[in-house]
Amino acid sequence: MGGGVTFYFVEGQCEEVIVRSLINDFQYLKPGRIKVLNITQKKFPRSLMTSLKPGTSVVFIFDTDAGNPALVKENIKAIQSSTYGVEIVVIPQCRNLEDELIYACGIREIKEITKSRSNSDFKTDLLHSRNVGQLLRNCGFDFSRLWNRTVAFEWESLRKGKPDRKAVSEKKR
Repeated sequence: MGGGVTFYFVEGQCEEVIVRSLINDFQYLKPGRIKVLNITQKKFPRSLMTSLKPGTSVVFIFDTDAGNPALVKENIKAIQSSTYGVEIVVIPQCRNLEDELIYACGIREIKEITKSRSNSDFKTDLLHSRNVGQLLRNCGFDFSRLWNRTVAFEWESLRKGKPDRKAVSEKKR
């Protein structure tokens, strides 16, 4: 990704927590600003476009089990036509964040990450967790498995770029 500022636009608070952990706890993603904005259901605000300067990287992370792929396409086109020199990375999650984490951790149920009483308690427990990085490590989290699966065609056709994974290869040296 570019050398300028990185903005992560994520679907919900749980994605925000996970991306923050991937940046701070693992250094797997380039540091940047994280904002909850579901581009599968809302238009990208014009007010945010003014903060997208040349060299900026914009990363969209969203679920594919609901929402409108046409709106995502419209949002991407609006950014491309209103900005110059902005790199856009689009990461459609295979169904939702929980499915992505189950796959990346090699677990059977999402509640295993937070030791929740039930799968429905997972989100609340994750949002109240103090050390998300340690929770992921304890479950065998493998970053290389995150966001790498193919999704339904209408979403896959929107995929663009990959998250900056340079930190992964640099840490292994």
